[in-house]
This record gives sequence, structure tokens and C-alpha cells, in this order.
Amino acid sequence: MALRLLLVDDEIHVLRSLARALRFKGAEVLTASGAREALELLTEHEVHGVVTDQHLVPGPSGIWLLENVAHRHPSVRRVLFSGKTVDHADELVRLGMVHRFLRKPVTAKQVLAAVRAVPER
Repeated sequence: MALRLLLVDDEIHVLRSLARALRFKGAEVLTASGAREALELLTEHEVHGVVTDQHLVPGPSGIWLLENVAHRHPSVRRVLFSGKTVDHADELVRLGMVHRFLRKPVTAKQVLAAVRAVPER
């Protein structure tokens, strides 16, 4: 079965190009441009992982999204990425709220490796 991901980024060009690259590598990809839209998609679709940018404008952040995912869908793997500094990213990983943190720009290969590195529950 293909890896099914929910990819979230408010930069539409990044969202589209990364989704296309992930699909090319065999993943099934749902996309959302914001955290609330992503949570709505999770009520309708099962995914193996949520991969989100930290800075989602307007609206809640990627960390807010992943905290909600952790509580509502604890078996879903959670990957956060950002082009800016996220001061407490290491702490979020240590606490298990975020499984992996990646620095932008990210490639499909990095995203897939990060999601696959998280043990299944």
C-alpha cells in the first residue's frame, strides 16, 4: 500500500511542487493550505503522516496543527518543516508532539525518509 500523506503549506507553489514530487515517488498526497482545512480533511481521510510548514498565514501554525493531530489521531506520523528558526523544535520532537523537524527547502526524498523513520503504532 502506498504511503498516504497530508501535506500542508500556505505557499501554493511549494505545496504543488512538493506534492507532485511526492506523487512521482509513489506517495498518495492530499493537500491543504491551512491548519483548519487539514483537520477537516483528517475527519474524512485516513493518512499515514501529516507534513506541515510551521508558518501558515493566516490562521493557526503548523505546531498547532500537529498538537491537534497528536491528540485526535495519535498514530499519525507528524513532520514539521520551516525555513525560519523554530526555537523549541527539538523540545517538540523530544516530547513526541512532532516526530521529525526538517529545514526548508525540503525535497520529496527528505520528507519520505522523515515519515518512514517514524515507527508505526
